[in-house]
Amino acid sequence: MIREEAAMPTSRFCARLGIPRRSYVRWQARERAGRPAEKGPWPAPVVDPLEPVAAKYAADWPAWGDRKIHAMMAVDGHEASVSSVERALRRRDLLQPVDYQRERRQLPKARKAAFADRALQV
Repeated sequence: MIREEAAMPTSRFCARLGIPRRSYVRWQARERAGRPAEKGPWPAPVVDPLEPVAAKYAADWPAWGDRKIHAMMAVDGHEASVSSVERALRRRDLLQPVDYQRERRQLPKARKAAFADRALQV
């Protein structure tokens, strides 16, 4: 049993946790009723059939991102949105890191600098 001086109003409790009061009340009611929390995975009828196709394109061209793979799929007749292709690639962990292109653009500069430094040393 909770002591009276230790009890905290639901609204203050939710404010401290940073969650909406209505969500907390809904979660509490679901827990009291004995229903499990709704956890995924949820069905994705658009992404499920698209995933193997997008993975094949990503395997064939590993340097390409989701937008370019989407464009190639569209040319080949596969109908899907860019976000669906991105989700399919994310599921299989085939997306490039965010700064991937920036790193690739630095490679020619480093190569040029390495050869230019050698020419000056000779």
